[in-house]
Amino acid sequence: MRSILFLWALAGSQLLWSQTDVVSRRISGPLVIDGLATEWPQPFPYYDAETRLQFALANDSHNLYICFKTADPLLQVKINQAGMETGIQQKGKTRRNAIVEFPFVLQGMEQDALVGPGTTKLPDIQLLRDYYLSDDSVLFTSGFNKLNGLQRRSGICAIKAALNWDSTQAMYIEYCIPLGELADPKDKNWAGKELLLKVDVHAPEKPGGETTANNNTGSGMTSPGIGTGSITNPNDPTNPGGLGRNANTTGPMGGMNPATASANPVTEADKFYMVKSFRQKFKLSLP
Repeated sequence: MRSILFLWALAGSQLLWSQTDVVSRRISGPLVIDGLATEWPQPFPYYDAETRLQFALANDSHNLYICFKTADPLLQVKINQAGMETGIQQKGKTRRNAIVEFPFVLQGMEQDALVGPGTTKLPDIQLLRDYYLSDDSVLFTSGFNKLNGLQRRSGICAIKAALNWDSTQAMYIEYCIPLGELADPKDKNWAGKELLLKVDVHAPEKPGGETTANNNTGSGMTSPGIGTGSITNPNDPTNPGGLGRNANTTGPMGGMNPATASANPVTEADKFYMVKSFRQKFKLSLP
């Protein structure tokens, strides 16, 4: 049994790095990190069906830029209420795992803005926006070369993050990560190798302190893989992608336990209180 589990894990680790290549867009100069996404071509080139996030990647000679977009009001509330992690992992011996936690969980959020499933009220996006923009929120960084710890969004830290809304109330989350903070001192050619984008949308606590079991349905990105999510064209968000495997899966790899799937169907309300994740490998655009 131990050998079977080892081979299963080994196969999963290989699948994790066998997804379709994504190459960040090469740009000539720095982007303004304000969450307005006016410098990003629309529509965004990638969509993840598990988290329901559109996203785009770009880089110049000094920085990696990442931007996420969602027009879903409940997802906007979920991200602001529970927080989100965006990580960059390097393949190789060092296995550097750099993470930006942003937005951080906002304490004292006005409850009128945080309306979850099962209520009779719709999310007040304008109130959510006003609350966020009036607050000097923080981000938390770990796994980078030097810039680790709690950072003020308005501070001078070279790792930048911003969140904002456009005129249609679509929400954007924008990041700037210095390549020097990702550089592997043991590997001079690290920038030309595959990197892994890791995104986790955290789950709010249910009213009354209840919690919902983590999602165990697992969907891969276009082909089988560890984790969740399906990378598709944003114009075809219904593409389910391949199968994946979540750490909490109790059934066969890549699926829900058949014995519990029909007895306990997952509703949209349940999904609001579940962690949603995806993994996507990519490469930087080099000169």
